[in-house]
Amino acid sequence: MSLAERTLAFAVQASEAPTRNQLIVSLQSVIEEIGATRFACLYLRRHKGEVVISHSISNLPRAWHERYLARGYEAIDPVYQGGVRSSTYGYWDELARAQGVGPAGREVMSAARAFGMSDGFTRRVTLDGGGAAVMIAAGAQLKRGARVRAALRMCFDVFANEGLRMTRGGGDCADRTGR
Repeated sequence: MSLAERTLAFAVQASEAPTRNQLIVSLQSVIEEIGATRFACLYLRRHKGEVVISHSISNLPRAWHERYLARGYEAIDPVYQGGVRSSTYGYWDELARAQGVGPAGREVMSAARAFGMSDGFTRRVTLDGGGAAVMIAAGAQLKRGARVRAALRMCFDVFANEGLRMTRGGGDCADRTGR
């Protein structure tokens, strides 16, 4: 099945997926095609004038989540901050170049490599019901090109909105890994 066919199949299946696990499996069939093994959908909210992560759906290792939060990486991660601050999207090297990565940003990116996330694509998604999410797909090395970029943008939009529909009514700050 081609990337275009996988993307369309995902978009169709996502709205019919009865569980988060099935939504995740459907997304993974697309992102694996482009070389990604990890993904995260981080739902954002305002808290005391700051944008914070309210909850997430991901397959990132628990050790990565713990390290990211313990070290406050959300404040210094150039890719995440690029997504939070604008509707920017793209590959990590593109986004990091636009942000101007300092020593703290390099630490975050080095830590990501240690978890098999040396290359990635990130996009801010405006949610249908209001609000926003930041989505990533990451792996050792991702395929690139206009078709891949379009497939990721479309899949991220669908996943973030369908994932939110499935998590409504859940705990405010719980991590939802789909496990």
